[in-house]
Order: sequence, then structure tokens, then C-alpha cells
Amino acid sequence: MSATTLTAVLDGIAAAQPDAVAIASLNRPPMGYPAFAAATRRVAEGLARQGIGPGDSVALLLPNRPEVPVLLLALARLGAVAVALDPRFGPEELVALLSRARPSAVATVWSAAHATLPERLARALTDSRAPLRFVIGLDAGGVAALAGLPVLPWKALDAMPERAADDATPESVCLAMPAGEGRLARHTQQGVAAHAVAVAARLALVPGASALLPALPFATPAGHAVMMASLTAGSRLLCQEEPGAAATDALVRAHGATHLFALAGEVAALSVLAARRPYASLGFAGSLGEAVAPGLPLHEFWGSAETQGLFALRGEAGFLPVPAATLRLGPTLEIQAATLLVGYCGEAADISPDGFLRTGEPATLADGAFLPSGPRPDGRISLDGMDVAPAEVARFLARQPGVAEAVVVPAAPQGPLVAFLRPVAREEGGAADGAMPDEATLLAACRAALAAPKCPARIVVTEDLPVPEAAAAAAASLAFVAA
Repeated sequence: MSATTLTAVLDGIAAAQPDAVAIASLNRPPMGYPAFAAATRRVAEGLARQGIGPGDSVALLLPNRPEVPVLLLALARLGAVAVALDPRFGPEELVALLSRARPSAVATVWSAAHATLPERLARALTDSRAPLRFVIGLDAGGVAALAGLPVLPWKALDAMPERAADDATPESVCLAMPAGEGRLARHTQQGVAAHAVAVAARLALVPGASALLPALPFATPAGHAVMMASLTAGSRLLCQEEPGAAATDALVRAHGATHLFALAGEVAALSVLAARRPYASLGFAGSLGEAVAPGLPLHEFWGSAETQGLFALRGEAGFLPVPAATLRLGPTLEIQAATLLVGYCGEAADISPDGFLRTGEPATLADGAFLPSGPRPDGRISLDGMDVAPAEVARFLARQPGVAEAVVVPAAPQGPLVAFLRPVAREEGGAADGAMPDEATLLAACRAALAAPKCPARIVVTEDLPVPEAAAAAAASLAFVAA
């Protein structure tokens, strides 16, 4: 695919398929491609009047609503950057990511299904070092401010006249995605566009006929990948505004979904529903992580924020990458940074002298394909589609009252996490009673500050903290007993 911008792709589809549906959901009228393109021009003009321009960033802390792709493409028209924040993030992660990304604005939603989002964001804004100027509020009603920042209603953006020209170039950075422990991977317009077109081809999406449902956050690497694949293919993107298997099932049946992507737990729940009443339209179901799903045409797919441009699906022949021209196998998988990532916000050592990004993903190559082949050297794992660093969780627990040290390990390759804590001794300056909070209190502190996949399932208090290898063995034993 020649170098292009995302908005050029979108405008081309709107002209070629004026009657095709771009976005559909359960509770709103469907939006055709011309209407979708027009909405991105209106919102781009509204953002420009708020001072958002080339190189500026806007963070998106949103569930899978139709406004998400509109915002993404509106920012792309301006040559600006969308910072994709998983709506499951807690204040602890949000503070680190907002401080690193330094957005000028952040978008969130006021709704019953996601009632805690504004509260979590407000807590993060209080401690964030980001130069934020305003909040974009979806369904904000009469809310005028959040953590001292003015709230700009979505309707005000969408009421603007359409923007006449784009400021984007193929080399413009348009997307920043979390890559673990506060780091961000930044992607160019041409990288995202080429990647989306390749994924759409791999999935055999048919313009005007296929209907793709991501039942996982758009803000995850896999969620964003399939969302953009649908839009660049001229297919229908199904937006699930409320979480849960019941909502997924309703969307599949109401809109005749042909492609479904979900987390392993969701796939298991849907499998039960499919067994009772099969999905007539569904031809492809992808699961993040291994899942058992009788009655669903199940495939596993895999990817991290760094490897998003090398999206892979595993079928009977193993993992099949799309595309494979810019990867190589070193000590870990490496990606040609110049073509996929710009301004990677990691350590300088992450980029090799010849311009390849060291992803940290242990991998093997066979016939140009890649697949994970063991634990990462940095200890990061993927839990429910989220990049999780157990060391980050350990540092959080070590800051809690009465905790001297913490070791956090997964009980199995895909979790859950188990934490081992050593209490502060009196001679180390502990609390007067020499006790740390009980397990329930510590778990509640994790749930209040961290995303759910990062919260330990068990906390074990011990005077002799095990080394990580011994902790992993003990965690696996605990998980086995619990099961």
C-alpha cells in the first residue's frame, strides 16, 4: 500500500460506497460512511477552534461508543495524536500515562454503564502533570467542570461546520498506545493505515457486507487493530456501548455480525449462548488468549502495543502475520521502528543503532511468521488483553502502610496475579501496632487504584519473602488448590 493518510482512506470509501453503513450499535441509528466522514470534519473543526492542531495530543478514556472512531479520525485530520486509554485503567495508571503523553485535552463519558469513569479521571487529573486545558464530555448533561477543568459537551463539537482541509501527512503520528509501566508506543498515519488494510485483507472483510464486532476495548492494541480494519475495509463496525456477554450476544444477532473479537472469558460465556441458539451470521471469532468455545469458529490472536503493526492470527497452520516485512528475530522480536513507530517513549536502549525497536517479546520465526515463545525478559505479561507488569503492581503494594517488600507473580502464564508481602517490622519504623492492613483492605486499595487485570487474586503475607522463582511455584500451587 502506498503512503497515505487515514482520512484519505476514509474519504475514498465514503465516495465509493455512499450507501454503506460504517458504524452501528443497539440504541442509535446506523451511520453511513458519508455521514461518518462528515462527522469527523465537524469534530475536527470544533477541536481546531479549541486550539488543537498538528502534534497536539488528546487522550480518549472511553468505552466502545461510536464517538471513538469519530474522534480518532477527527484528530487524524488535524495531524494530532489520539492517546488511547483503556477504560479499565485506574487512577494510578492514568496519572502515569497522562503525565507521559501530556495531552491538551481528555475525553470521557458520563453514563450509568460506566459511572466510575469520570470519578477515576478526576482523581488522576488531580495528580497528573499533563498540560490539560479542557475535558470533552459525552453525555455530560449539565456538568460544567471536572477537577477544575471546563467540560466541553460533545454536542458542541459535533455542531461545528465541516472542516475544509486536512493538516495530516502520512508521516504524522496519529496514535499513542500504552506499552507497559507508563510507556507509550506512537504510530504514524501510514503505519496505521497500511496495518489496517492488511488486517482487513487477512480477515477477508467484504466491503458493505461484513460486520465486525470488537467485544473488547477499542483502546487495546487488538481492539484498535480490528476497529481500523473494519473502517478501512468499508465494513460495518459494531459498537458495544455496554459491557457483558448479553450485550455482545444482542449485537451479534441484531446486526448479523460476521466477525467477533473478544476476551477469553467473554468467548466462554458466548459459547454457551451459541450452543443453545447458534449464530447464523458469524464466520470468525477471535479470542485474546486460549479459550474453549464449542459452537464458535474460534481462532486465537495476539499482539502488544509494540507489535500492533505485525498483527497475527493463529489458524490451523499456526500464526500468520500481517505484514511480516518489517520484523526480525534477535534476542527478542524486533520491529523496524522507522516504518511503524515514531517517538517511542521508552528507554533509549529500546531502539537499536540500525533503527529497530526491541519489543521484549520472546519469539520464534518460521516462514516469516512469529509467535510468542516464552516469558518476556522484562516480566510483562498480557492479562485480559492488557499489558501488565507484575513489578509495577509490586511497587504499588510496597507503598501501602505496613508493607516492607512485595513480590508479585502470575499463577499461570495468563494469570491471575498473586502477591507475596513482607510486613514492616517494628524496628523498621512500622505502625504502632506493627501490623499491615488485612488482605481485604489491601485488595480494595488495588481495586481503587489499578485496572482489574492488575489486581492480585490473592495476597499472601510472609516474614520470609520468596524469590520470584519460588514465588511463582507457590502461586501456581495456590491457584491449583483454589481451583
